[in-house]
Amino acid sequence: MDATEIFMERLTSYMARIEEAIGDVSEDELMAQPGPNDNPIGWLMWHMTRFEDQTIAHISGGAQVWTEGGWPEKFGASPDPAETGVGHTLEQVMALKPTRETLMDYYRATRKKTAACLAGLTDADLDREIDDFFGRGKVATGMLLGRFFGDHVSHIGQIVYLRGHFKGWGKYGR
Repeated sequence: MDATEIFMERLTSYMARIEEAIGDVSEDELMAQPGPNDNPIGWLMWHMTRFEDQTIAHISGGAQVWTEGGWPEKFGASPDPAETGVGHTLEQVMALKPTRETLMDYYRATRKKTAACLAGLTDADLDREIDDFFGRGKVATGMLLGRFFGDHVSHIGQIVYLRGHFKGWGKYGR
């Protein structure tokens, strides 16, 4: 098994987990905060998908799904392709207007592009140095994918935790 197969296997598993986690969350619960400084499920999922979209577009050299599908209007968000939610204030977090359908549609469209990008990567591509979009010089493509992967794992954990907070643990409590 090569690295891109491992990435795709994990991303497929994570997608199933996300679909389970938000499948029964109400529209109100998407933007509910369990505490006054907590990011809600809807914002976390949007941010996680934006970071994936930005990362994959950067690696592939293509456009972001965000800029091609009218997504900023659907979320009531900035059309700036650099805007991923990093550094958002609580007011910016709460200004986002996601629905479960829009979140899942954007997530699936982005994942489709991710799968196409990863399917074409070789081991040599993973070692290829590219500009770090955080402005830290050059970084190996594989390291950039690793950063995205770590971000994904963290936010999926947060989303599943918040789902449990609102809905109970369901199958996770067994």
